[in-house]
Amino acid sequence: MALLDVAAIILILVLRSLASMPLALPVNGIDLPRAVNAQPASDATTIAITADHLIVNDRPVARLRRGQVAADAKRDGADGFFITPLHEALLAAASGERLLAQLEPDRPFDGVALVAADRAVPFRLLSEVLYTAGQAGYGRFEFAVVTTR
Repeated sequence: MALLDVAAIILILVLRSLASMPLALPVNGIDLPRAVNAQPASDATTIAITADHLIVNDRPVARLRRGQVAADAKRDGADGFFITPLHEALLAAASGERLLAQLEPDRPFDGVALVAADRAVPFRLLSEVLYTAGQAGYGRFEFAVVTTR
């Protein structure tokens, strides 16, 4: 019986040490992103996700409650990904950027959106925002991050 107890303790210690080992990712062929102190594109449309609002270029477009957009603000109801007021605001912003691109051909509309999201924003909401932005013609995203050294 004592030998069985010793074997169980050794097994537990081995399992605990394996669980605390650092995660080994297969990084061959994967170029992992880095956070750098780079300037965002100055003409990028800004999408801010706060605890209470979705904001496009400093203008609130949708109210949030507990990290969710109201079902009536979505095209397909509560389970949908398409946020109608966000889409309308992004279409207007893209239209303005395309007009500027016609006036200044050296600054073409490139569909870049700068996303600044509170760290507590649920992944579902971030996915909805990115999907809606993609539907409005924004296919490239830059994310605002805080870098540490």
